[in-house]
Amino acid sequence: MSSTQSIVRPVTVWPSRPKYTARLQAAPEAVDTLTVIRRGFHTLKGSGRMVGLTDLGELAWEIEQTMNRWLREIIPATPSLLELITEGKEVFAASVQELGHNAPLTLEHRDHVVALARHLASGAEPAPAAAPATLQPPAEVAIGSVTLSAALFPARSYARAVTV
Repeated sequence: MSSTQSIVRPVTVWPSRPKYTARLQAAPEAVDTLTVIRRGFHTLKGSGRMVGLTDLGELAWEIEQTMNRWLREIIPATPSLLELITEGKEVFAASVQELGHNAPLTLEHRDHVVALARHLASGAEPAPAAAPATLQPPAEVAIGSVTLSAALFPARSYARAVTV
């Protein structure tokens, strides 16, 4: 498998498609949606590193670390986090186009996205006004092909479960 194929597949099927970003905009407290998007960046990190595209892998790692903070602290998505997700996705999409044309990676805007990720991960952006304690776990929890009722998990353990 070529490096293009290894990175193109995760970028084209990853869960940060517009429907997930739209869900997060509509429900910023949706931890399950944020988790799915974080997993997409996690997959891109591994795919990039696996085929030697370390700049892309490290970009995905920076975004993943930021999203880990949001999940760990149960912070509803902010406009800045949504900007990071969107811009990160755009850098990956442009890189896939370049790889598909056997062009060298320019990684346009990469440095801006990395700086934004680091800024947000550092805690520089204050937590939004909505108190994290108001967040509710999803009604169901999917583990592989098994779906369980979230009622099986005490609320206190839910906060630990989303910590990545």
